[in-house]
Amino acid sequence: MRPLELILLLLLAVSAGLVIVRHRPSSRLAGILAAGVAATTLLHLLLEGGRAQMTPLIVLLWGLASIPVWRGWSTPGEPRETGRVRAVFSGVLRFVLIPAACLLFAFLPAAIVVPELPTPTGSFAVGVTDFSVRFDDRPEVLSEDPGDSREILVRAWYPAERRRGDEAEPYFTKAEMQAFVETNSATIPGFGYLFSQAALARTHSVRDAPVAAQVDGFPVLAYSHGYGLFVSQNTPLMEELASHGYIVFGLGHTWDGSTVFPDGRTVGLGRHILALQDRAADPDYVREMTESVTMLSHGSSEAERRQALATQREAARRDRDEGLGTGLSAGVWLEDRRRFFDVLDDLQTGARPSPFRGRLDLSRIGLLGMSFGGATAVEACHREPRCGAAVNLDGGHWFLLDSDLLDGDVRMPMLMVHASDPGTLPNPSDANPTDYRAYSDFFYEEPSTRGTRDDVVRIRIEGTAHASLTDMALMVRWIPGLATETSGRRVAGILNRFVLTFFDEHLRGADSGLLGGPSPGFPEVSFQTFGRGTKASPRRSRRANAPGVWRTSPRTGSTATAQARPVLAGDRQVRPRRGSGAPKCGSTMAMPGRSTSFRCRWSR
Repeated sequence: MRPLELILLLLLAVSAGLVIVRHRPSSRLAGILAAGVAATTLLHLLLEGGRAQMTPLIVLLWGLASIPVWRGWSTPGEPRETGRVRAVFSGVLRFVLIPAACLLFAFLPAAIVVPELPTPTGSFAVGVTDFSVRFDDRPEVLSEDPGDSREILVRAWYPAERRRGDEAEPYFTKAEMQAFVETNSATIPGFGYLFSQAALARTHSVRDAPVAAQVDGFPVLAYSHGYGLFVSQNTPLMEELASHGYIVFGLGHTWDGSTVFPDGRTVGLGRHILALQDRAADPDYVREMTESVTMLSHGSSEAERRQALATQREAARRDRDEGLGTGLSAGVWLEDRRRFFDVLDDLQTGARPSPFRGRLDLSRIGLLGMSFGGATAVEACHREPRCGAAVNLDGGHWFLLDSDLLDGDVRMPMLMVHASDPGTLPNPSDANPTDYRAYSDFFYEEPSTRGTRDDVVRIRIEGTAHASLTDMALMVRWIPGLATETSGRRVAGILNRFVLTFFDEHLRGADSGLLGGPSPGFPEVSFQTFGRGTKASPRRSRRANAPGVWRTSPRTGSTATAQARPVLAGDRQVRPRRGSGAPKCGSTMAMPGRSTSFRCRWSR
């Protein structure tokens, strides 16, 4: 809670205490109490901004504070005998109803909070800008207007110059807040009450700040939101990446979430999503889908788990055939992703006016996303040779029926982040006591070699649910079904660290060791290795080539060419000297006080 909200809570406790003990204060003290309540309320509304969750508390506070004022100014009369009924009512009011109301009305604003976004840890300030991209040659299949062409919102977070006096952007503009609430209230009753306070939060991004000066271009990332959500739903992660020198483009997939274009146009959910409400109202359908998702990880045998997967894919196939939900959206999102690579070319060359001309390093591109956006990020990166790495934040891949990643090897490095509930199940082994099973086990690697690639990293964050991997975890706590054991702020910190480390490793060539296995600094994070050891044990790799870095890939039985890479020497990575040629595989290089051996990278 914010400072003035805490003071109002303290005044509520004082006022309730005076009423409960039936204390008659002097008129002066009663006046001071009333003035304090009035002044604090006014300052709260002016400086912090009012929010719906505080309204019941403020109304109750004013009601309780008025009673000592009335007692303080009234003339004491002769004591009156009270009947038993009146005495019982007074006792229930003072010792049951008033305390219960105080606890409830204090709990609401304490549990539904104005989010405080973690401060980015990088050396750059963060700028943010919005623009739209229209594809005139793509008919819009998600709207009801047959004459529409596809248009998406793009929000860019980027390294910016630090300037004194810059004001950070609000988390939501008024139009964005209204669109967000209206979009989700259609499917989630009470949604506006739970999340309307997000409009009072501030980010760490400055609107249209100058791009930071740097000789070389910045690596590029493209992000997709969850299905039905909004482009800035993982703002702390976007700001963290930008502060460390990445330009991150968030794609707002129109008609599949709440979208507010720069010119003020607002687009909500399309008919293909709203039509699913009838199915969502069918308890048998909901139960079947919920049970099958759970059985993907909790099934007692692989056959049972694969049957659950078949159930999910059959539902996705039915949606596609009927033009509903993700069945219709999957192809649209993948095409958005594919075409955005061409948009990046236009931004770099200046064919599309923007502040990013000449500032993008298009040899280092990664994709990421959350939920449906995470699955489509991996799929799009797998299909696009220009993409070097991808991150999936708890997205199920079974919706993508045309994918070859079911029991197939993903082309590039990827990080899969699982929420713990309900889609995972602990599955410890002697080789990996923190191992687990998950709904995505049958994707991204071939069955016979699953868990052997050191560039396919799967982690689980204990004490989290699906929505915990979004900013919603920063807005709600202590409410069953919405908040989970691990705090939203802690989850945001874990996501920031692991996603940044992953892209640094595979797009920049850094290697911190964090992705190699469990770390004492992150006890909530467990690694999935399918009964094998963690990355400290030998595992095969098919990493994308980061500029100037040699990679390890001891894969046997493949037609390959070899290239040497340096093994970590102490706390830093030693690279062969330029101009003398790359050392041969298995050779050593003498270094002061140590020697460095060179292994080989095999590529098909």
